[in-house]
Amino acid sequence: MARARKQGLDYFPVDTNLMQNRSVRRIMKQEGDGAFTVLLSTLSYIYKEEGYYIHADSLFYIDLSTDFYEKNAEDVARIIRLAVKYELFNASLFEEYSILTSADIQRQYLTSTKRRKTSRIENDYCLLSDEELIHLQAKRGYAISKRITGKTDKENEVKVQNVTIIPQNVTSGTHSIAQNSIAKHSVAKNSKEFPLSVPPKGKVERKEERIYRKRLIDIRYHTYESFYQPPQKVTGMPYNSSG
Repeated sequence: MARARKQGLDYFPVDTNLMQNRSVRRIMKQEGDGAFTVLLSTLSYIYKEEGYYIHADSLFYIDLSTDFYEKNAEDVARIIRLAVKYELFNASLFEEYSILTSADIQRQYLTSTKRRKTSRIENDYCLLSDEELIHLQAKRGYAISKRITGKTDKENEVKVQNVTIIPQNVTSGTHSIAQNSIAKHSVAKNSKEFPLSVPPKGKVERKEERIYRKRLIDIRYHTYESFYQPPQKVTGMPYNSSG
């Protein structure tokens, strides 16, 4: 049985200036020092569950409040609403979908999942532009999918391929360019090491010179073609191309 694909993160980085953030300080001024712990715990839930967002309903406030001794569900909800007001979380998505997320959170999620084959973000929740997604994908070398709710994985993959770069294609193309460059470099190197000895006009070429010049031509041809031809059979045994 295939193992379920992991969505969230095991850990996330925290900005060293988080407590000095103006919005965070305003919330702490109104709700006390414990508000900082509520905000940090909220970020932990976001990165742990979906990786870049979480549904902020009444049950979420209750679950979050169980982590504290002096904060109940109403206190947590009030602190979260202040965080939305001061733009720590996106207000539009909170009002429309009751979710907590931000562009910085989504950007951090994509960076943290750069070693995964694919990182997916719901299209309705995505706060990053297509240009930034393409830039992140090309820079980090992983695939990013904008998942559209109600469509199959195959339909979503087709959607992504129309607006993003496929890392496998980039790698393959780069390899081909490098391979051609190596082949041309080898031919040029052989030309310097073994220059063709063409006899001056009017001078008769000796038999030994003709044999030597033909041998050099064969060496150059073999050097260039060896990059594009598989090894030949040795002692009658077939070559195992699969390794």
